Amino acid sequence: MKNSVEFWSDVCLECTRRDFSKKPDGSPPKPDQGGPTRTSRALAIIHLAMHDAHFGTTDPAATYLQRLATPVALPAAPAPMSTDSAMGTAAAVTLLTLYPSHAAYINRMSAAFIDPDPSAVARDNGHSYGEAIAALMLTLRAGDG
Repeated sequence: MKNSVEFWSDVCLECTRRDFSKKPDGSPPKPDQGGPTRTSRALAIIHLAMHDAHFGTTDPAATYLQRLATPVALPAAPAPMSTDSAMGTAAAVTLLTLYPSHAAYINRMSAAFIDPDPSAVARDNGHSYGEAIAALMLTLRAGDG
């Protein structure tokens, strides 16, 4: 089984492929992230959100948000928490925001993502933390063009 980063990286790449593929009717694509610069920016945001969702719970000083010239305050990590759920939710939320045309695919992959933590509380806490990290990352990068 793939780990969380591999799983969501594959989902990111598939969204990129779909973003630039012809539509089923043969019409040209209308990408959410037109061009290589916007695509690389989107992939960076998604992967940074996953990174910070993981390290925000294990080593907050290592997060991107804390290493900025003006650090961004991280939300408190609830305990118990599934790091895989936090990473998966951070990836899904950022993907849904940056690739809204592919929401059905992203939601399908999110439903297929298997959280290895059997505790519903840890899973739910991970979801909440991942959402908070995704929101911070998207807000931070909103005006960077």
